[in-house]
Amino acid sequence: MVARKLKDYTDNLTYHIYKRFEILTKDAVSYLIDALDALSNGDKKIQIHVNEKYYFDEEHCFKSVLKHDLTLPQRVQFHAYLKFLISHKRKVDGIDQWMRVIHNLSENTVIDGADEVARAIKSIEKLIPYSNNILEYLKGTKNPIDFFLSRQVQEEKIKAHLITKSEDWGNEIVKIEKHPYFKGQILFIFEFSGILEYFEQHGYCDWSSTDNSEYLSRFKKYANGAGAVFQSILKSSSDIDYYLIDFKQRKCWRVNRRFSC
Repeated sequence: MVARKLKDYTDNLTYHIYKRFEILTKDAVSYLIDALDALSNGDKKIQIHVNEKYYFDEEHCFKSVLKHDLTLPQRVQFHAYLKFLISHKRKVDGIDQWMRVIHNLSENTVIDGADEVARAIKSIEKLIPYSNNILEYLKGTKNPIDFFLSRQVQEEKIKAHLITKSEDWGNEIVKIEKHPYFKGQILFIFEFSGILEYFEQHGYCDWSSTDNSEYLSRFKKYANGAGAVFQSILKSSSDIDYYLIDFKQRKCWRVNRRFSC
C-alpha cells in the first residue's frame, strides 16, 4: 500500500499551521528555549556528554534532527536526552546509564506511531526525577515503569542489581548488550544462567560471593556462546544479501538446476 498525502498537506510549516494545531503553546515555547540552551556550545560543535555512542550518538542524532530524519525510537531517546540536560542543568553525572536504559527500553518496545511515542514520552517524564541515578530507581521493588515492554523493564531491573554489584558485571553486560543482533535485549542469557529464576523468586540478586562467581561464570559462558552463534547468523545473512545482489546484477536465472547468464 502506498501512503498518500492529504489534500492540504505541506512541508512548509508556517506560524499559522503551528497555531492551528495548537503547537505553539507557552509550555512548548519554554521547552524549546530550555532545549536550545541545553544544547548550545557557543560557536563550537555540539558538546558530547554520553561516553558510549552505541547507546546514544549525540552528534549523529543532532544531524538527524536537523534533517528531520529521526526514527520514532530515536525521537523518544532524543527527548530523554534533552530532558536530562534540562532537568539537571547540564550536570551530566548519571547520563551514561540513563541513556543506556532508555536505549534498551525504546529499541525493544514497539513504537510505530504517534500514540506510542506520546506514551513513551509520558513514561519518561515520570522517570526524569530519578534519571541521574536510574539504576537505584530500577532496583526498587515498587518502582513501576509504564508503557515499555514489561519483560524489558524486568531485564533492566536485573541489570541494575548486577551492574551496581561489581565492575565485572557491568563490563560483561555492556559487552553483550552491544552485540548488533541483540540491541540491548539479553534476558535469555539471564534465563539460561539461572539468574532470571533467582530474581523472580527473590526480587534481587544479593547472593553470596561464591554464588556470584558461579553466576558470573555461567553468564560469560552463555553470553560468549550466544554472541558467537548470532555473529555467524549475521555473517551468513550478509553473505546471502551479497549473493542476491550479485545474482540480480548479473541477471542470472536458474534453469534445470543450473545457472546460466
